[in-house]
Amino acid sequence: MHLLAQSSTAEILNIVAPLVVCAFFGLVIIIRIMTNHQRQMAELIHRNESRPDSLVDEIRALRADNQRLEAKVDALTSAQESRGQLLPSEPSEIRIRS
Repeated sequence: MHLLAQSSTAEILNIVAPLVVCAFFGLVIIIRIMTNHQRQMAELIHRNESRPDSLVDEIRALRADNQRLEAKVDALTSAQESRGQLLPSEPSEIRIRS
């Protein structure tokens, strides 16, 4: 006959109950590990978002410098075009001043 057919309900509970308890505590541990990991990842993300004010000010200054330089390039380009001077087409014709 089959093993379960010969066993009583009490004997089956004696076998299954410890397995259920172990599985429960195993799941609790896994959930705790995953929650801890999620918390650490959230801290990393939010820590990187909160930059010091000096860094934010420096980024703003760099953006302003970039806009100023783009405006100068546009002005020089339009001035050269209005005088009939074409910009060099080959990169080798461009001279870099030091």
